[in-house]
Amino acid sequence: MATTDGANFAIAESPTPSNLLEVQVWGGRVRAIVDKVTVTETLATQTIIRMGKMPKGALPLHGFLRFTGASTATLQIGYTGRLYALGNATELTTTKTQSLYPSATQCNSLLTQPRDIYATVRTAPIVTAEVLDFQYLYSVPS
Repeated sequence: MATTDGANFAIAESPTPSNLLEVQVWGGRVRAIVDKVTVTETLATQTIIRMGKMPKGALPLHGFLRFTGASTATLQIGYTGRLYALGNATELTTTKTQSLYPSATQCNSLLTQPRDIYATVRTAPIVTAEVLDFQYLYSVPS
C-alpha cells in the first residue's frame, strides 16, 4: 500500500525556520460565531445581516445555517470585498439546514485583518417572523 503526505503534514514532519506552519492551520483553537436573527420587518434584497466578527489571522473552517420560514431568498456569507468568501446559501425554503464552506480563494487562507461577518440577502426578500440560526467555526492561535 502506497503512502503520500499532505503539504502541511510534510512540513510538520520536517519543519525548518523558513518553513513553519501557522498555529491556526495545525493545532489552533477552534472558536465559534453563533447568532440568531428573528426577522421583525421584511429584509429586502441586498440587505446585510451582521452575524459576528473574526480576528486577524483567523482561519475560517465551516459553518451552518438553519432557516425557519417560507422565503425563497438565497444568502451570501462573507465580509466586505468578499461577499461569498464563507459560503452561499441556496434557496432557503428548499433546504432548511445548509452547510457553509469557505470559497476556493478563502479555503486554507488566514484573514489578513479583522472582519465583520455578514449575510447578504439575494434573489428575494425575507419576510417578518422568519428565523435564521447561524454558526461558523474558525481557528485561531492557541
